[in-house]
Amino acid sequence: SVKSSCTCQSVEVPDPVIPPFGEGRIMARFKVARNAAGARNAESLVFANKHSAPMLRLQMTYSFELGVWAYPEQIDLGCVVVGKPVEFTIHVRQAKVAGRKAHVLQSVDTDGMSFEVLSVREGLSTEDAASDNAKLLDQAVIGRFSNDFKAGYHDKAVTLRTDHPDYPVLTVPVRWESVVELSFTPTVLHFGIMAPASAATRSTTLIAESGPLQVRRAEVSGDGFRLESQKQIASNRVEFVVGTDAGAVPGIRKGRLTVETEDGKSCRSELMAIVE
Repeated sequence: SVKSSCTCQSVEVPDPVIPPFGEGRIMARFKVARNAAGARNAESLVFANKHSAPMLRLQMTYSFELGVWAYPEQIDLGCVVVGKPVEFTIHVRQAKVAGRKAHVLQSVDTDGMSFEVLSVREGLSTEDAASDNAKLLDQAVIGRFSNDFKAGYHDKAVTLRTDHPDYPVLTVPVRWESVVELSFTPTVLHFGIMAPASAATRSTTLIAESGPLQVRRAEVSGDGFRLESQKQIASNRVEFVVGTDAGAVPGIRKGRLTVETEDGKSCRSELMAIVE
């Protein structure tokens, strides 16, 4: 068997049986933390033939160059209201190595966004002086844009160029869902196919993505449609129940639910029923 002095090293012996005057292989693998750049030493003890004392003492010296990396590896902004400003932060990190200057960003770019690149600092926070994170260098990049994108899912790739010869380009995907500030769910309130002289009710919910919702006025238009009730079910959600009477005349009947909020915004939901 082989025992290593370091938990960062694992040792394997592919074929533990070595014939007289033969050869054997010992394979060592190293697990490197991102703050472990620089020279390291490890020792392995080789035990054989049931002896309690090691037959070989292997001393290994190695050095790791970790380069630079971006954190987080991707950014998910979640739901972003159309027209709202957005801000996010990318950290470019590297290990601190004695006698070597820190690598720095040369440029940051993607369409439709602006960036502010801060200076390189040591550690990840002011409490890092006594931890392994003190061995890290961190350079923050603040990205900003106005969400003037239509409703739906969007993604962009932020390209960061460094002066590191082995890691000249880092790429961080930025993703978000662009949503309108006020919207009904469902947007169309369909009563389905109704028999003559029948009645039905359906509900729809008005959702405000940017904060609390207060309704000033709600009205229903269209022949045979009426507003049954409205209820505040959350600080940013109001549920409306609309009813209709089919009447005796077959055909497609349409209406509209219009809501105005206390801050002057408005939204509408289309109503539809089919009378056979």
